[in-house]
Amino acid sequence: MRLSSTQWLNMLAIAGLGAMMIAAGAETRQAGPDGVDPITTASVAARLDGRHADRFTAIDHRTQMSCQFVLHRASGYSVHRIEPDASCGRLGVPFERARAWREDRATVTVTDHRGETLMKLAPGDGFAWEVIEPSYLRVSLAAR
Repeated sequence: MRLSSTQWLNMLAIAGLGAMMIAAGAETRQAGPDGVDPITTASVAARLDGRHADRFTAIDHRTQMSCQFVLHRASGYSVHRIEPDASCGRLGVPFERARAWREDRATVTVTDHRGETLMKLAPGDGFAWEVIEPSYLRVSLAAR
């Protein structure tokens, strides 16, 4: 059986399209750090993400003191209630008076019961927040 030139062109077009799809698929399946295959490891649970945690340990890097607090998240809201434990007063007034956690695009603002800003936080290394204001606080909030 002889193929016409139109049939040859159709076969070449289909083969070319198939090759492009295979090449595009190979580019999207990139290995992760140290050659880890993301497809194979997708079932492994991710580390606790500080952006969605509800319990934190605040660590003062100057004094090595720490305290713990609970974040009571309200579904569908960007402002949540903070409940610091009794030892948070050791880290300073901003931790002792903290009552609300307001999530913005890339930062968090912690306020007191009157809505006055006590501190601003920025994302840390994936499971922590870093206090960026006031500048005298050298504190990280690690999800637990």
